[in-house]
Amino acid sequence: MSANCTAGPNLFATGTGRVGYAFGALGHTLAYLKGGVAWQYNQGNVLNNNEYNGLQPQENTHLDYGQVGGAIGLGVEQALTPAWSVKVEYDYLHFGGPSVATPSTVQFPPFAILPANMTSLSSNYHIGKMGLKYHFGADPWAAQWVRCAAVRESTCRRAADCLQGRLVVRRRIAALAQPGTIPMGRQRYSR
Repeated sequence: MSANCTAGPNLFATGTGRVGYAFGALGHTLAYLKGGVAWQYNQGNVLNNNEYNGLQPQENTHLDYGQVGGAIGLGVEQALTPAWSVKVEYDYLHFGGPSVATPSTVQFPPFAILPANMTSLSSNYHIGKMGLKYHFGADPWAAQWVRCAAVRESTCRRAADCLQGRLVVRRRIAALAQPGTIPMGRQRYSR
């Protein structure tokens, strides 16, 4: 006589965060590590087989539990456009489990009676993922990003305008602070 054990998750969920490093010519490739918590809902049965009628009644132990565990992983994500990217990821999930009473069984040959026992359950999952991601808020039809030089140029222009504006205001304040100059109410200055 032997015993069959069947167990498997009906549902599992993860809550993770990730930390990564962007690299490549334009910084559109992200290598990352992730970690967090995982939860599974598991069901199963431990059933002793009643192959030899009359020696022992068939017994069944049913498993039904939820368990919190841990999740770690790593991956690479490559941006294709501002709205679309692809990723490849590996995740490892580990769960402890409850102790379960297993029924006694008869072994033959050689003949032996295996008494009921307590068994500790644990489960580990190795999960590979491939995905296509859409980033909300980006133009889904844009084929490429704005050139870095154009972005730098407009940023530099804004910084220069800001700096120039401060200098103009400082000059006007300095002119008003000269002896004999009396400001009359609010004045507007335009560049």
